Amino acid sequence: MDDPWRTFQRAEEKFFLECDTGNVPVVVIFTKFEALRPIAYGKIKKELKASSAEERSKRIAQGVEQEFTDTGVLDRLSDPKNRARPKSHVRLENMNRSDTNCNILLEHTTLALDNEELQLCLISTQKSNLELCIKCAVGTLVDRSQESLFQYQLDQYDIVKWFPHLNVRQRLIQPDDVLVMVLTDGKY
Repeated sequence: MDDPWRTFQRAEEKFFLECDTGNVPVVVIFTKFEALRPIAYGKIKKELKASSAEERSKRIAQGVEQEFTDTGVLDRLSDPKNRARPKSHVRLENMNRSDTNCNILLEHTTLALDNEELQLCLISTQKSNLELCIKCAVGTLVDRSQESLFQYQLDQYDIVKWFPHLNVRQRLIQPDDVLVMVLTDGKY
C-alpha cells in the first residue's frame, strides 16, 4: 500500500480472476497501510495547523480511509468476474516492528473458516488470545438464539469448547439440581 497507484500486481490480479479456491476461504491482507498516512497528511496539512493533536490524528485517519477507498481496491476485489472472492480483508500496519500485534489477522482468519472444527483447531493453538475465544463463544450463543434451540447443558458445552486452555468440570448445584459447568485453570 506504499504506492496507492499500484495496489495490485499482475500475479494478484490473475489469482482473483482465474483461480477458483473452491471451499478454501480467502483473506486479503493489506500491508504497509501506514504508508498512506503521509499522503493523507500532505493533502490536509494546511487545514490542520490550528487543530489539537487528537483532532489531527482523527482527520489523518479519515484521510487514510479516503485514500484507501479512492484506490478502488475493495471494489475490484468484489468484482463478480473474480473467481476467488475474499471472505474478509485485513489492514496491517508497522509489520516491520517486533511488537506489532496480529490479532486482527487471526480473528479474520478464524471467522473466515466455515467449519467449526477448523475454527476450534485454530483456537486451540491460541491459548493466550482470550478475546478471540470470547468472540467465538458469543457467536455460538448468537447463532443458537437465532435458531431458537436453547438447550442449557448443550449450550454450556458449546460455549466452553472455545476455551481449550481451561479445564471443564461439571457440578450439581443445590437446591434446584441444576448441572453447571465450571471452568478452572487446571490448578483446582
